[in-house]
Amino acid sequence: MLKYIILLITYFTLPFFKINMFYFILLLFLVFPFLNATIGYISGSRSGFDYILPIVSCILFWSTLFIHFNYTAMSYGIIYGCICLIANLIGAYHKQKFIDSKG
Repeated sequence: MLKYIILLITYFTLPFFKINMFYFILLLFLVFPFLNATIGYISGSRSGFDYILPIVSCILFWSTLFIHFNYTAMSYGIIYGCICLIANLIGAYHKQKFIDSKG
């Protein structure tokens, strides 16, 4: 549950600090993908594969589109969901590999 709250808070609050266009580009291309990759990997390595997390990440980003961005950023939600999915799969694989090596 904490992972969804972290995504919700960052998607809704970070764009409110509208400093300049460079800040938005930094958010869209570095901060949000890194956040999705980190949360996806941690979730996968702790609880295994979670197919809901990428979907929720995509939906949460789309819910902020018309508040902070415009419709041209809609494809970023799919990209963030894919990043989260791949990181989640890697984390689940590392968890399974660690369990197999123990026993």
